[in-house]
Amino acid sequence: MWTHFTPAAHDHGMPATTASSLLALVGFCNVVGTLGAGRLTDRFDARVLLGGVLASRGLVLCVLPLLLGATVDPGLLFFSAVFGALDVATVPPVIALCRSRFGAEGPVVFGWVNGAHQLGAALLAWAGGAAREVFGSYDPVWVTVGGLCAGAALLSLAVRTERGPRTDPAASAGDATRTGSNDFASRAPRIVLRSPGIAVTRLVGATHRP
Repeated sequence: MWTHFTPAAHDHGMPATTASSLLALVGFCNVVGTLGAGRLTDRFDARVLLGGVLASRGLVLCVLPLLLGATVDPGLLFFSAVFGALDVATVPPVIALCRSRFGAEGPVVFGWVNGAHQLGAALLAWAGGAAREVFGSYDPVWVTVGGLCAGAALLSLAVRTERGPRTDPAASAGDATRTGSNDFASRAPRIVLRSPGIAVTRLVGATHRP
């Protein structure tokens, strides 16, 4: 999208500066969509939300060839706003699924997911240009990518999340430290101070309840 939208719009007679302005609208709506997806991820099943976002993204991409023209009309503005809201809205549910499935290792897994995403984006950027040279139009590119989004939506619904969270190494270290402190407290020598009618027990270096 970011690589080929301006050339595709230019093929339909739209000035490159106008098409780039529409991309700016897409970028602005990225922020709104990501914030909204984060809120929704806290309230709904991340798999269903991710599948809905991907399916909607695929649908609007398939409609794009019907909207491109020499001028900007309300339909193209609507597409830019909707696609912008959906473009990065996949990130919050993907992070939630990584965390749910892999526990404390979720951020590392998301890093690998993001790396694979970048490789896929590079491949599609090249494939989109190659398709333009072969077919003389970007229309097959939008429809193909829309189909890929539909397939990804189905795969997202099949993600299993029943695996329990893995132990956080930092939390384990903290538990071990606290356990060691308790052991030290139980072994610390006690000094008993006696006075008429009163016995006071104190620990050296720790607090102990007899």
